[in-house]
Amino acid sequence: SAIEHPSASVIQAVGSGGQAGQMVRLPGNTILKDASGKPMIVYVGAEYCPFCAAERWSMVYWLSQFGTFKNLSEIKSSSTDVYPNTNTLTFYKSSYTSSSIDFSFAETQDVNSQPLMTPTKLAASLFVKYDTPPYTTQAQGFPFIDIGGLYALYATSYSPSLLANLTWNQ
Repeated sequence: SAIEHPSASVIQAVGSGGQAGQMVRLPGNTILKDASGKPMIVYVGAEYCPFCAAERWSMVYWLSQFGTFKNLSEIKSSSTDVYPNTNTLTFYKSSYTSSSIDFSFAETQDVNSQPLMTPTKLAASLFVKYDTPPYTTQAQGFPFIDIGGLYALYATSYSPSLLANLTWNQ
């Protein structure tokens, strides 16, 4: 509850994340929807990735405004990557329910860069097609976020450097 619905004072203390969080408009005007007609949010990331680690905090907060997570787990990003051991959450083995949106996610690799989850065919096709310049800063980088088939995350919104040396509770 503290993560999904933090108090206003916590939001103010956390701040903006120090990065632009820039989304880029994708070509086309068709909203990506699931079989029930709900707009889709697609996430492809990896547990080892410190940028995914930082972005997950923001994602859990904003997705919780529209639905509910179950079984989110605490993890740390890789100890050998930039911004080592960034405290975060994982979507692996979690679920999300919402009457408004569909959230499709895949943590493709664990903290040791070993295979973990396979994206759906749709998520994989979006990742290959849009997780490349000019839509993102680098090809097949993490995290990849697609908002309704209309926008993709160009640059992360929260710098993992701001989480350095903080405990999970902090």
